[in-house]
Amino acid sequence: MRSQGFMPKWYSDHSEFSERTVVGRTVGGKSMMARLANIFLATVMCINSVEAETYLCIADKATGFSFNKAKKTWETTQFDVSEDKYLLTQKDDQWSWTKVGEKYGAVCDKGFTSAGYFRCDYFEIIYMNRNNLRFQKTYPYGYPNDADTEKEGASTPSVEIGRCSAM
Repeated sequence: MRSQGFMPKWYSDHSEFSERTVVGRTVGGKSMMARLANIFLATVMCINSVEAETYLCIADKATGFSFNKAKKTWETTQFDVSEDKYLLTQKDDQWSWTKVGEKYGAVCDKGFTSAGYFRCDYFEIIYMNRNNLRFQKTYPYGYPNDADTEKEGASTPSVEIGRCSAM
């Protein structure tokens, strides 16, 4: 076979390929996009067969308290959670809660109860209901902290709520 266009010589010299792989062309009778879609679907199915359950959880709202340094008082506040998305994943009988885009997250000891509730205690507290697909994430630190060990207002206690979908 002779080389065409920008195809590397090593690729075009293989006699088992009846047609070249170029965007918009076909390979062995199937379009390149169809082959890529099949590979993607096969990969997703393999991943899902290893993981018993995965949920994508997206935050709706968050509220909490922040310290107003000028007034030296704690005030209620709203937090921007428009970018907060999480994955709750079970793999090998272990659950993890990870913010999308981050490499590491919380490893959780227990899974869902028979009633469909999930709780994970780590730096934050995660509650999730498998029946209505709602979650709540609580960050309880900040207000009761000792002023000798942490600057007043260094942490802001908050509660975040949102919805999940099974993947």
